[in-house]
Amino acid sequence: MRGRLRNAFNVARAGVRAALLSPPTYLALYLATIAGFASLYDLRSDAIFYAPYAKLEPISHKDYSDVEMNIFKAIYTADPNVRVDERSGWIVDRDNLDVSELSIEDTGDFSFTISVFARHVTNQAVDLSIGGPVEGIRVSRRLIYIPTDQPFCRLVTLPADWNRKAVLEALFKHPAIMSPALCWDAAAETRFRQMGSGWSGNPKAFSGSYWRMLYLSAITITSVGYGDIVPISNTARFLCGLEAVLGWVIAGLFLSVLTIGRAGKA
Repeated sequence: MRGRLRNAFNVARAGVRAALLSPPTYLALYLATIAGFASLYDLRSDAIFYAPYAKLEPISHKDYSDVEMNIFKAIYTADPNVRVDERSGWIVDRDNLDVSELSIEDTGDFSFTISVFARHVTNQAVDLSIGGPVEGIRVSRRLIYIPTDQPFCRLVTLPADWNRKAVLEALFKHPAIMSPALCWDAAAETRFRQMGSGWSGNPKAFSGSYWRMLYLSAITITSVGYGDIVPISNTARFLCGLEAVLGWVIAGLFLSVLTIGRAGKA
């Protein structure tokens, strides 16, 4: 029995020694370290990195388009049965509506341009029309709760121009609130907040955050450091420093084993 255990132990020790003297072992360890630290960076829920150029990435443009589409849907379905603002007499053509030029400020407010066609009716006669972009729409940061199926609503700040203000009041009508408001569901609100966080420099807020963190891990372990994603917390700096040190250690072991193997063959 003891002999079998001793033989098993010797076989295991020989296997471990062979693995430790095998260059592919350290190559696999190097790659596993990159993937492991990428997961650590991505799992942190707080903003521990800053990436001012993340909003320029193609994948962030999809998030941008999704938020624009959510705004469009919220406006289009605000009150689909009301096409005429009885008080002002404006008729808004919702079939020719578009949302573009979305921008988010550091305060959390966001603005966008609405392209819409509308006409003003007096005594059943059209006496004024607006076609093309209606600019200067701002949505307040403050959220208000409305007991409807769209619980997230943001009050709309309308321009001072009377004609445009009247058109937009008709466009932003909502059956559950008297003031003009932009209302959407929780998923749309989450997407908007994530994009706002991304525009503020959080690289994990946009889609594809793991691949972005994998890229960060690769340039950290190789000590390249382009500076497009930087750690801004003590935790992030510790992890990046630890990964860089481990990268040098593993690379050194890989080169040592490779040299030993070549020397043995010689």
